[in-house]
Amino acid sequence: MRTYFERWAFRHPEGKDFVATCNDVVRRLHGTRFGENLDWFFDQTVYGTGLCDYQLTSLRVNRFARPGTDTSTTSLFESRVVVSRLGEVRIPVSVLVHFDNGNEVLEEWDGAARVTEFTYRRPEKVVWAKVDPEGILALDADLSNNSRTLARTPDRSGSTPRS
Repeated sequence: MRTYFERWAFRHPEGKDFVATCNDVVRRLHGTRFGENLDWFFDQTVYGTGLCDYQLTSLRVNRFARPGTDTSTTSLFESRVVVSRLGEVRIPVSVLVHFDNGNEVLEEWDGAARVTEFTYRRPEKVVWAKVDPEGILALDADLSNNSRTLARTPDRSGSTPRS
C-alpha cells in the first residue's frame, strides 16, 4: 500500500494501476513464488464472482501393525486428513495438523484440485486439523467448516470423527 500511495499520490489511478503495483512489489519481495504475477488472484477475487470456501472434510484414524511385529507394542496409526475446496476461487492455503503427542505439521495446499488428502503413518495419531489456522484467508465464506476434531476414545484403537 505504501508503494501504491507513493506512486500515485495526488494523481488519478485506476484499478489496473493498483494491480500493476501489487505485481511489482510481490515480484520484488517474493520472486515468482506466487506465479509470474498476481493477475490470477485479482481475476478471481476482485473481478470474478466465484465463492471462496475451504472445508476440513474428514479426519480418519486407523490402527495397523508393522508387518511381522506384535501388534500390542508396535502399532502405528494411519491418519488421513481430507480438505476440500467448495467454491470456485483457487487460493493457496495452509492446513495445520495436530497429533496426540503435541507435535504439529503445517501443510501447504495450492487449492487447485477440488480435494486433497494428507496421510500420515506414525506412532501418534492426528487429533485435530484446521484449514487456514492463522486466519489469513478473510475471503473464506464459511469459517465454521475449517476444522475438525476427533472424539476421545477410552483406548488407542482409533477414533471416530465428530459430526
